[in-house]
Amino acid sequence: MEELQLKFFSVIHPTRAFLPQLEQSGEGAIVCVNSLLAQQPEPHMVATSAARAGVLNLVRSMATEFAPKGVRVNGILIGLVESGQWRRRFEARPEEDRNLDWAAWTARLAQQKHIPLGRLGLPVEAARAILFLASPLSSYTTGSHIDISGGTPVMPNQQQYEQQQVTVGCAITAFLEQCGVKAAFGVISIHNMPILDAMGERGKIRFVPARGEAGGTNMADACARTTGGLGVCLTSTGTAAGNAAGAMVEALTAGTPMLHITGQIETPYLDQSLAYIHEAPDQLTMLKAVSKAAFRVRSADTAISTIKLAVQTALTAPTGPVSVEIPIDIQAALIDMRPTSSRCRCRNTSRRPMRWTRWPSAWPRPSARCCGWAVVHATRASRSSACSTWASAWSPAHKAAASSRKTIRARSAPTTCTSRSSSSTRAATRCWWSVRACAAMKR
Repeated sequence: MEELQLKFFSVIHPTRAFLPQLEQSGEGAIVCVNSLLAQQPEPHMVATSAARAGVLNLVRSMATEFAPKGVRVNGILIGLVESGQWRRRFEARPEEDRNLDWAAWTARLAQQKHIPLGRLGLPVEAARAILFLASPLSSYTTGSHIDISGGTPVMPNQQQYEQQQVTVGCAITAFLEQCGVKAAFGVISIHNMPILDAMGERGKIRFVPARGEAGGTNMADACARTTGGLGVCLTSTGTAAGNAAGAMVEALTAGTPMLHITGQIETPYLDQSLAYIHEAPDQLTMLKAVSKAAFRVRSADTAISTIKLAVQTALTAPTGPVSVEIPIDIQAALIDMRPTSSRCRCRNTSRRPMRWTRWPSAWPRPSARCCGWAVVHATRASRSSACSTWASAWSPAHKAAASSRKTIRARSAPTTCTSRSSSSTRAATRCWWSVRACAAMKR
């Protein structure tokens, strides 16, 4: 009620009091000072936005009613204008912003508010608009509003609305949600906090903490085997990443599709041999030895593309765990969050048409419950040679892993199929069929 008295009835009461004099003047004009909130409400400003929206329509109603009496009614919509309020906020700015002067601070504020002119407005600029509407210069204008906001978009389209600055950790979390990840495992650390914060805030991925990195990695391995999806584990850098090595080898032997996200020290100190705290020299080489592949995020702009490549690699046969190093400063960096599709596209890696066909006799069946169908398509090698080649590279560990997954797909890219169970089959066996996931099971 206080907001209505201050912003709505404060227009009605003086209008009633001075309307007779305005009618007698023959050139009466009423100018209402309003805010851009009338057309673009902001969070936590419900009462103010509602009152200002009422004033917006009040101006139009009064303009129609008073026009026959020769009284014009217009208004201005003010955006961010320099005032004592902003001066007080500038004086109370946090310690990390103390190096910014008034011009730099307001320029950054204008950028955050998406003001095209890149600055705050001046009081005199609003006064000039009021003078114009009150003077005979606007004698043929009534029921209108002048926008004094530096070009701030009043009602951005849906794509503009969904684009916002988020941390790399939040963007990674959103991507994993699109990949169908429901749970992640690992150990909480300062070097993975931005990702864990995003998981907690978004609430779509449940993080299950473990007592140690090995246990967390084993849990992610078991989750991937039982659900047929992508397992995700998070560890810290240095010793913590090394603690997960044994469990990573187990997942590698079983061919479990798993994403291992490990932190890393700040980018300026990386690979400098400065004995920086939590630094492990040549950690990426260690991760490559216990993973199907290992990547490092080099910049905030390439973070999502690197994670996408890691997920594709983990899900492409022969499936296996993939590690990704993400320095802590990159995890906390801000990037643009763009609208994403409702489904993850990382599973649709094949661009060639697929067809259903019977399970080739040369392929060992993973279990008696297998329905005997697979999604495959031919490549350069003949069907018989491809089947026999794949069968020679199919290890007991791959069979065991296959029995817990849902579908089997083949794609055209030539892949080197190697088994981790014996040295005789570890030699690179060239296979022109690449099985995507695993056996189609009858429930």
